[in-house]
Amino acid sequence: MNSELRKKDCAACAGKFARITLSLLLIASAASLLAIPAIAAENVSDTINITVQVGSKTIVVIDPDTLSWTGAQAVDPGREGVSKEIQIENMGSTNITHLWANTTYETAPPFGTGVAANYNAGNFVALSKTNGTSDYYYFVNRVEYNETHPDIYLTLPASWEGYGRFRDGGKEYFWAVVPNTNCTDGTFYIGKEPHNETQSGTVDISACDATLNDSSGGQACRSGTLTPNAEGTWGYALQVYVGSNAEYHNYSVSVNADCNTTMFSHWNKDAPGGTAAGSHIDYLSSTTLYPGAAAIMYAKVKVAYGTAAGNIAQGQLTIIAESA
Repeated sequence: MNSELRKKDCAACAGKFARITLSLLLIASAASLLAIPAIAAENVSDTINITVQVGSKTIVVIDPDTLSWTGAQAVDPGREGVSKEIQIENMGSTNITHLWANTTYETAPPFGTGVAANYNAGNFVALSKTNGTSDYYYFVNRVEYNETHPDIYLTLPASWEGYGRFRDGGKEYFWAVVPNTNCTDGTFYIGKEPHNETQSGTVDISACDATLNDSSGGQACRSGTLTPNAEGTWGYALQVYVGSNAEYHNYSVSVNADCNTTMFSHWNKDAPGGTAAGSHIDYLSSTTLYPGAAAIMYAKVKVAYGTAAGNIAQGQLTIIAESA
């Protein structure tokens, strides 16, 4: 009997030992797993070359795309509108070396018609590179037609063919042209003092200083010979001082062959005679405008005396860019 009990105890001990051994093996196995270090992440890469050639493209953009002087900003005759900024941006890929401008104008004399739509808003536009309180805004290409009624108080040069007014907002300067072969090689006359609401200005333009860019002459007006353009359709003077000897502004003046249209231009290389050296008075910009760069200019409108009330026909300002 004791022998049987010992056999049972040994069997129980063997099972218990087996269980303990298995448990130890499991613990050891788990411990060995925990002891294995984690495999580090590895990044690999490769590189390819990127080559781009940018096409040569000149793009110039003006913003905003509309300027208006209406409603509370409506402009009275003989006055100037408020100054507005325009941004000229080089959105192309070439260097812009020069900027100049064109504006639209009437195709027939609008004054004396009483119809606002006969005027073109482009003919009112004047530009400046700066916006100081005393800065003068130059017309791009102000077009004037011969007077449609007689001005009895004027003394004109002998053999005159046409005369009129340079309407610079609240100032009007009387001018006249005397033809030679025709008006492309004629003589241009312009008074120094303006006509306005309170003064007559220079009304005798029959005997003037002999050059159009003289700021020291003793006469009340200036005169000079026009040069025909290559096509023989316009005569021009490169530098015409408009104003008194003490305060004047520099324009190019062009008169057509028929003596009935006169243009006062400043920022416009495309004006008659513009291909002649130095005929355009100034560029809007002659500083290189690199791709992605922009220039700021300032615009006003100058409304002449005698402009009919109402909505003027819409006009356009165009900026031209020349690239290197």
